[in-house]
Amino acid sequence: MQITIRWIIFAAALLLVAGHGTASTAISYQGRLDAGGQAFDGTADMVFELYDAESGGSPVGSPAVLNGVPVAQGLFQVELDFGAQPYDAGLWLQLSVDGQALTPRQRLRAAPLAVHALSDATAAGTGLELVGTELSIGSGFRLPQFCSEGEVVKLAGSGEWDCAVDESANYTGSVPVQVDGTEISLVPGSVSNTFIAPLTLTDGQIAPDARIDPVKIDGTAATLSGDQVFDNGTLSIDAGQDRIGIGTSQPEATLDVRGDIELDGDLRLRSPRTYSINVSGAAYRPTDIATEDDHLSTNESGGYLYMGGNLDNPGDTALAADAIAPISLPAGATVTRLTCDFYDSTTADDLSGTAYLTRRTASNTFGSTMASVSLSTTGIADTNIQSSFDDTISSPATIDPADYLWMRVRIQTGSYSGLSLRFYGCSVEYTIESL
Repeated sequence: MQITIRWIIFAAALLLVAGHGTASTAISYQGRLDAGGQAFDGTADMVFELYDAESGGSPVGSPAVLNGVPVAQGLFQVELDFGAQPYDAGLWLQLSVDGQALTPRQRLRAAPLAVHALSDATAAGTGLELVGTELSIGSGFRLPQFCSEGEVVKLAGSGEWDCAVDESANYTGSVPVQVDGTEISLVPGSVSNTFIAPLTLTDGQIAPDARIDPVKIDGTAATLSGDQVFDNGTLSIDAGQDRIGIGTSQPEATLDVRGDIELDGDLRLRSPRTYSINVSGAAYRPTDIATEDDHLSTNESGGYLYMGGNLDNPGDTALAADAIAPISLPAGATVTRLTCDFYDSTTADDLSGTAYLTRRTASNTFGSTMASVSLSTTGIADTNIQSSFDDTISSPATIDPADYLWMRVRIQTGSYSGLSLRFYGCSVEYTIESL
């Protein structure tokens, strides 16, 4: 008898429960047999085997031998139980009828995989419980169904979830965290909370009434280390040389600004700076003489003033003469010292006189002396320049923006001396606290 399988229905597995919590591994198999091109009626001996390949391969488990299977109008149905097989690995069913192996083998699908899943009790996973066919979350992972008002879900010390009273009122913080009731605020790191108003930062945003006193921040609020360049070199930090550049990425000084500086207010210095300004003797111009003759002359190359005498009367005796020179000091400067240099290379004649620093305010018609130095070469015959100075400056000695300043010198001699008596000029020393 020529037997063929016209079609085979591989139905979903029907899980036959033998008792509570026990799953059957049996599957229902339906098929149709034809003999000689006609539907077969009668009984047949059938053998069902599992293989690990579609052809050839090795058998898996034991075969299911069923004798006298009834077939009506070609249809039959059997229950097969191969046990808990790893169907997901891929198995093929081989059917033999009355000793004749039918081809091709049939691939097992879908339904047996469900059997495999339920029969594997080790796949529950952490926090899950598998009892028979019932899968649930372990008791330690179950959240309470409800909590009373004022309670929150909390993980207890036992590892289980429980309801507990909200303890937010007992939360405490320390700098840079502050807690006010249930409101948490932040203070920037390394800055004392006395410098910044509470609740400056709330919920990650700056409060609209935030108050920060920049005068009290001591520089530790934000620290930059290493080289930094911002906005294409507009602001740069050269950490290696402790330099900051504005308008340049390569600062050449502690503060290197390439461009204009606009300042509203004074640029105050950390400590007063001392400067000096010199007025050479050649800068003085004669103004008044005790006689009608001009006895003072200047030497431009030597930078000094000397008793030149009267060119029309070389034998005239020089008595006294005055000369003045302009000087400019910055407003706010405080004069601290006046030093003048002079020269006498002869013992026959002596030079004497006084040098002055004079000031006149805009509202006065006469000037007043701020400092003076006495000059005298009596008893001196030396080729070295002599110096006299005054460091006890009369008060007030601070320069006002409305002041007019000049230097004045009055020289007296006993007789005409030519180049032997020379006045080399004065230096005015001053301090300033702002630029």
